Amino acid sequence: MGAATLTQPSGPIGYGRRIRIRLEKPADARTPIGKSRCHEDYIPCITTVYDDTAKCNVDVGLELKRNMDNCLRLIVYRGNTIFDNVVVESECEHERTGRNSQREIGTSARDEEDTCNKCTANATRLCTRGLSSYLVSAYIVTLLDSHVYRNSALKALFRWLHDRKYVQIVFIRLRTPRRQFLDYKWNDKLMQMVLERQEADHAMSWLSTLGGAFSALGEEFEHCAEMAGKISTRQFELALRLGNPLLVARCKLYSALSLIQRGHFRAPQCTIKRIHKFALKEKDERLQNMCHGIWAKLQYCYKQYKQQKKLLSSGASRISSIV
Repeated sequence: MGAATLTQPSGPIGYGRRIRIRLEKPADARTPIGKSRCHEDYIPCITTVYDDTAKCNVDVGLELKRNMDNCLRLIVYRGNTIFDNVVVESECEHERTGRNSQREIGTSARDEEDTCNKCTANATRLCTRGLSSYLVSAYIVTLLDSHVYRNSALKALFRWLHDRKYVQIVFIRLRTPRRQFLDYKWNDKLMQMVLERQEADHAMSWLSTLGGAFSALGEEFEHCAEMAGKISTRQFELALRLGNPLLVARCKLYSALSLIQRGHFRAPQCTIKRIHKFALKEKDERLQNMCHGIWAKLQYCYKQYKQQKKLLSSGASRISSIV
C-alpha cells in the first residue's frame, strides 16, 4: 500500500468527518506497479487531502485499482503516527444511497483544488475526542476475521457513498483509554513461554559443556563417543523447540562428529555437505568453520581407518603364508 504522512494544518479545523477522494491517473503513469490485498493491479497517484476529522493536512500516496466498488480503506492514527492502514473488501454488492447535504471543504482546500485532484468531504460526524484503542482494535480484527460482520458494517458505511468514482477512506483517531486493564491470562501465557525459553537456554548451555567433554573422551573411548551422540540428540530436540535453525545445524554437526568417532563415515559426509551449503546460504562464518573442521576430522579418521584396514590385511596374508 502507499505511504501516508500527517502534518499539522495551517488553519482551524474540526473533527470527525469521513472524506472521499476522486482518483485520476497521472500522465506519466504507464504501467501498474505492485499488488495489494484486495486487487491485482493498481494505479499510482498522489492526492493532497484536507481532512476535518484528523486536524491535519494529509499527503497520501495511493496505489489503487481501477475499480474499488466494494472496498473500504481504514487509516488508524494518533497525532502524526499511523498505526494501521487496512483495506477491507466486501464479499457482496451493497446499495449506496447519497445524501443531499454535502459540505464543501474550506477556503484553504479550495485554493489547492486547482493544483491537485478534486476532493469532497461528506459530513459524517464521528467521535470528536477520538475512539478508544481497545474498541478500534476489536473493530478492525472483527472486520478482517468475520465475513458476516464485515458485510453488515460495510453495508452501513457504504450508504454515505453515492458515487462509485470515489474511493472511500475512513480516518480513525485514537485516544488513550481512561482505564487500562491487564490481560492476566495472556500475561500468564507469556510468562510460561519466557520461563520455558530460559530453561531451554540453560539446559542447552549445560548440554554443550557436557557434550564437549564426552566428545573429547570419545577420541579414546567408544562408549564416551556414544554418550556424546546421545547428548547431541537431546540438544537437537531443544534446538527444534527454540526454533533456531543455526542451532539445529550445529547439533547435527555434533551428531556427525560422534558417528565419525565410532567409525561411521557415509552419513556424516552427507550431513556435513548439506549443512555447509546451508551455512553458505545463511552467510554464517562460524558454522562454515565448524563444517571445515569436522570435514578435516572425517578425512583424517577415514585415512586412519584405511591404513588400519591395510595393515590388518597385510598381517593376515603373512600369517596365511607362514601356515
